[in-house]
Amino acid sequence: MKPILLVLLTYLMNFLSAQQTVKLSGTILNPNADKVYLRYYSDYLFNHQEVVDSAVLDANGNFNMEFDWNNPRPALFYNAGQPAELFLTPGDSLFFTANAGKIYNTIRHTGKGSPINNYLAEENLIDKNPTFRTYKLAEKEFIAWVDTTYDRAIRRLYKNLSLNNKQDERIEYFGQYQKLELNYARANRKVEYPVLHAALTGKDASQVSPGYYDFLNTLSIDDSLTHAAPEYLQFVENYVDYQSYKLYKQDTTQLPRFYKKNYIETNTSGEIKDFLIAAWANDVIINQGDYERGMELIKWLETTSPGSKYLKDINIVVSQLVLAPGTQAPDFTLPDIKGHAVSLSDFRGKIVYLDFWSTSCGPCREEIPAAKELEKSLHEKDIVFLAVSLDKSQKAWKNLIKKEGLPGIHLRTDGIFDSPIAQEYRVIGIPHYYLIDENGIIIDNNAPRPSGGAKEAIQKELIK
Repeated sequence: MKPILLVLLTYLMNFLSAQQTVKLSGTILNPNADKVYLRYYSDYLFNHQEVVDSAVLDANGNFNMEFDWNNPRPALFYNAGQPAELFLTPGDSLFFTANAGKIYNTIRHTGKGSPINNYLAEENLIDKNPTFRTYKLAEKEFIAWVDTTYDRAIRRLYKNLSLNNKQDERIEYFGQYQKLELNYARANRKVEYPVLHAALTGKDASQVSPGYYDFLNTLSIDDSLTHAAPEYLQFVENYVDYQSYKLYKQDTTQLPRFYKKNYIETNTSGEIKDFLIAAWANDVIINQGDYERGMELIKWLETTSPGSKYLKDINIVVSQLVLAPGTQAPDFTLPDIKGHAVSLSDFRGKIVYLDFWSTSCGPCREEIPAAKELEKSLHEKDIVFLAVSLDKSQKAWKNLIKKEGLPGIHLRTDGIFDSPIAQEYRVIGIPHYYLIDENGIIIDNNAPRPSGGAKEAIQKELIK
């Protein structure tokens, strides 16, 4: 970002912040609840919304709010869980009407701050997001699609808010803010393209044109004025992952995470550094299921920034969502292939290698040969191979077990990822393995796959 733009935005934010309050009033037609709420995202990473104010609707669906609001930023208006996106600036005095069943596409504003919010209401009706089909496009066609989408959005912004003319400070500030968000959104699509294109087409993700990533040189990863902007935060994560991977490809003697940690440590600071560490820890714990490495990242955050706002949130995530090694594995009872009830606690006294899988999961089926060999090599040992299927189809499950001659004890749950056992064991991706000791204590909540070191991990426990 050019220094003059930074100076302009800083000046405008300071000027606007001096006014401190916002007034909201309006009418909700056909309300689904008798109360309305105004919230804002205090933390995009953990999806935390803070309630700023609320009001009870009168008999005609009318409401009034007035609340402190110390800087320009996005907000969300709710009635019965139906949201409408707003952008509020200190000093705004908005009146709007909306139909409760379709707030997001019926809301209309008048008053101070209405041009910005009417623009947002219209933009939210336009589908600007790429589909899987878009990511399958060849590089040249994809870039053309992204740039055209961006150019059209910029033209709508200038036209609807008359940004080429002299405006009041709130419109001028929002215009610059929105241009940054649109630019970061364009960058995110381009950063994501090589990997998603490769996943959808089977091609090599590194096969992009020379200079493909040159656009990154024009963007800042420490833009304090857009710290509250979701596209910016996503871009920062994407950017750091790209730069870390590039360093790894130059020297593969270290793991990729070594380069990522060094890059964050060397190139970022303050709140954005805290965000990157917390986002990384959250991904490692929740999406990768690696509790120990996630805790190492949390300790890094505690050391780097003991007062970080993210520490409380990430520790809540750990306490609520992770079955840590050393904790009791939740007991469960499910039907086996013959309909008999089988419980985890039935296998006290033996080590349990617990596998969550599905017949429709490609990576799960790729593990079958290694799983059969693993069971065969440890057949006489005190180890139980317990497989829990998340299949929708009982027939497909039974047929595959019979066809492949799958060893071990096979159970099935209804509800797929929403089933109680999947929720309790935090299964959000499959295959997922747990290693549980003779007393039902979790040894590893992200145990190696049969093809990736499971035998060594199990043997280590057997000889204790």
